[in-house]
Amino acid sequence: MIREEETPALRAADITREELQRFAAVATIDDPDGFRALLAELIQERSRAAALATVPDGQADGVAALLAAQAARLVSATPWEMNPGELQRGRALMLQQFADPGNVSVAEFARLAGKSRAQIYNDVHARRCLALSIGGRGLRIPDFQLDPLARQLTQALLREAPGVEEWTLYSMLIEANEALGGVSPVHIRDKKRLPRVLAVLLAELGVHAGAALD
Repeated sequence: MIREEETPALRAADITREELQRFAAVATIDDPDGFRALLAELIQERSRAAALATVPDGQADGVAALLAAQAARLVSATPWEMNPGELQRGRALMLQQFADPGNVSVAEFARLAGKSRAQIYNDVHARRCLALSIGGRGLRIPDFQLDPLARQLTQALLREAPGVEEWTLYSMLIEANEALGGVSPVHIRDKKRLPRVLAVLLAELGVHAGAALD
């Protein structure tokens, strides 16, 4: 039977920059931290798959029981709920972000994008455009989607993470990301880096990309 201590979790920090030099002869790594994070995840996945593949006949049930027990330890007996103070602070932050000058009305975004309001609403409905909403305050469109690269990244994230709500995606896109060198994803202006940026964001969401960037 596979014991938990035989397959310790590999962290990105466990892979040193010196070890990344092994790839120098065959690949140019523009984003070492992002590459380390994805490499650690891949190695961990392959290690688990290899361990399961070598389980002797008759022990599969024991391995399944072990994995089930490990998963059960990650589940809390009672669901986590925010207290009233946390809810109030969270809503205040959302309202602040909603009112940010960079989040414009549908009419203003349509004017800036050279489209009709009907087209913008259709894009929002089809998840081709990221839109924010709070109660009955209407929609606000983050204007970073006027930039072609930011729009391409946003559309890919909307497509590849259909079950993730818009506020979560918005936060991921605008916040500084350590795996990307401390830069927010929408501020990356190198088109060659977009596939890697998308991969990092999807990995953080626990989503595996099904298609490349258009």
